[in-house]
Amino acid sequence: MRTTGSRSLYRFALSAFALVFVGLLPGLVAGCGRGNGETDREPTVGADGESVVTVRRSRDGVYVEQDNRRVSDTYEFVQGTAVTPSGDLVYAGRRKDGKWVVMRNDKPVGEAHEYVAGVTTNPDGEVTYLAKDGDRWHVMRNGIPEGEGYENISRPVYSPDGEELAYTVTENNRTFLVRGGVRQPGEYEWADAPQFSPDGESLIFVAQVGEDQQVVMRDGERITPPIDGNIETWAISSDGQSSVVINRHEWQNYVIRNGRTIAGPLDIEAVTRPVFAPDERTVFYGVAESGRRWVIYRDDQKFTDDIEASALADLLVSPDGSAVACAARRDGQWYVLKNGQVVSDGFHKISNLRNGPDGNTFLFAGVLGSSVTEVEIEW
Repeated sequence: MRTTGSRSLYRFALSAFALVFVGLLPGLVAGCGRGNGETDREPTVGADGESVVTVRRSRDGVYVEQDNRRVSDTYEFVQGTAVTPSGDLVYAGRRKDGKWVVMRNDKPVGEAHEYVAGVTTNPDGEVTYLAKDGDRWHVMRNGIPEGEGYENISRPVYSPDGEELAYTVTENNRTFLVRGGVRQPGEYEWADAPQFSPDGESLIFVAQVGEDQQVVMRDGERITPPIDGNIETWAISSDGQSSVVINRHEWQNYVIRNGRTIAGPLDIEAVTRPVFAPDERTVFYGVAESGRRWVIYRDDQKFTDDIEASALADLLVSPDGSAVACAARRDGQWYVLKNGQVVSDGFHKISNLRNGPDGNTFLFAGVLGSSVTEVEIEW
């Protein structure tokens, strides 16, 4: 395995030796020193695909390291760490005077605020965040407010081209959408943060439309019938023709595709976001059935044996729909699994799990200390 900017190809045979090694690896890695301050949370991989950002805690507060080098003052709290494609470090820090400031490298982005949340960047390096002063929240783009202030605003999301912002706003107990600074038609009792469709044309979101009823909306139109209970998570096929929601009602979970229940009731503790296979109909999702035991389903059937993990994330389906990969957290380390079996070393963070260009492999970025390793594994 080589480090930053390199690529490793695994043809991983799960021999007895490999299984023993994977089991021992978290303990071996945990013994490696990575700096003076205690790690405050999992590291962040930058949009440049190379930088690693770590928040560390000392006796005086918290500070930020980029590629194992301290690059910030000490703050009471730090959030929203990110690296732009050009390598600029962005984060929000609460100073000892209680004010929040958003920083790009060593320079503030705009003024200090009473509170800051939802820091994000677009591919051009623009910095967007939510700022609260008094009783109003504003969306800030490079330190300049977009539109008016509101009682509450969801975290803004960028369109695929990075030009438009969209978010939900709550004002006077009603919720509506704002896109490109312009209020969109329709009001709801409640609405989740929206997401852009892959082509950037539509906004998709979950809304409360009646007492204990929710629905998935696209540009103000319902694409699912009203569903009793809470929509825990959902997905739309890439062609926009199919939808799936995982609905929680009276302590039971149901998988509903195109308005029809395909699985449930399921007595589960947690669930991943579902993903569609390339046929735009078959659905994969992971569920925690008890404690640290997870299993991946395909439609209504178990696709894997039990998986021991404290968390499962980032499901990825192979181009032919015959296999599924994911990230799994176990004993403080993240691993990549294929069809429920470990196929990688342990990392402090796994990101950007995706199919390779030829469709025969999948790739991800693994963070270990201050190094990023791009790994390629055969389907």
